[in-house]
Amino acid sequence: MHARTRDAPFPVVGGSDPAPGEPSKSNKWKRKGKGKSQRKSQSKSKTKSSRSTKSSRQRRKEAHLAADHAKEDENAVAFGHNLSLKCSLWRQEKFSTDAKIQDLEKQLKEATDQNAELNNMRSILESRAKE
Repeated sequence: MHARTRDAPFPVVGGSDPAPGEPSKSNKWKRKGKGKSQRKSQSKSKTKSSRSTKSSRQRRKEAHLAADHAKEDENAVAFGHNLSLKCSLWRQEKFSTDAKIQDLEKQLKEATDQNAELNNMRSILESRAKE
């Protein structure tokens, strides 16, 4: 007895229904793609320009070059970022150094002013002592 599909009322040639996910027996041995004679005739009709595709070796080489360029770009970005950080740290140090210099100059001016006042007072006291 032939197995019947759910949709078709007629018997299916080839026996029982296939398990779910498996191809049916009638489709199992069908040839996919073009026949040999068609493939041959098509390959002969190719022109030089259509055959001048890149070889797999060349594609691999270009892929490696692209990867190298990407790595170089990544390194350049990292170098730029590090350089930027170094510059900002240098600026901070420079500003803090400049602030220290200004503070020391201010202290020096104050000390010079105090020294001038003390010298003035000393000369006044010496002149009074002489009198």
